[in-house]
Amino acid sequence: MNVLIIEDDPMVDFIHRNYLEKTALFDSIMSSNSMASAQNILTTYAIDLILLDIHIIDGNSIRDGFHLGIIDYLIKPFTFERFEESIRQFVAHREQLANQKLEQAQINQLKCLTNKRDTKNTQLLEKGLSESTFRWVMENIRTFEKPFTIQELATSCHLSHVSVRKYIAYLEENNQIDNQQIFTKIGRPYRVYWPSSH
Repeated sequence: MNVLIIEDDPMVDFIHRNYLEKTALFDSIMSSNSMASAQNILTTYAIDLILLDIHIIDGNSIRDGFHLGIIDYLIKPFTFERFEESIRQFVAHREQLANQKLEQAQINQLKCLTNKRDTKNTQLLEKGLSESTFRWVMENIRTFEKPFTIQELATSCHLSHVSVRKYIAYLEENNQIDNQQIFTKIGRPYRVYWPSSH
């Protein structure tokens, strides 16, 4: 398999290349520091995987990447273990498509699921949120057996109150969570949240 790294930071490019070599899964590892040079490589070589910096200066990497169909994305800095997990996910996805004789209905379903996932991930990135942190917040929300406060969720997630509030706001915008303000005889009112049932 051939992989192309599109990254304008030489140090990050070096780290990516080192991680890829450690997986021992790729025949060729190529690099590009701009979208223009990347396009030249893509027209010359058969590339199986692209590692794309979402902040590359001469391209709208977020929208372009999700439009083409992204497998995963990583928030810097990340560990080799997290990187390898993402690579293994790509390999498994590729093998599944190669080994299966997909019916048209399966292809349509796969495309539909990919579009839904990409839309959600694009929304998260545009709001400055992390998809991996979003999953972590959701996992913690599911552990609550009763309505919870933002501070309780922040403590459970080991995240700051400000960070958790951003994810709660995103969930509210997408009707994934409900809330209610609680008034007490003593002290200030507070708000509790729980997963939406609709």
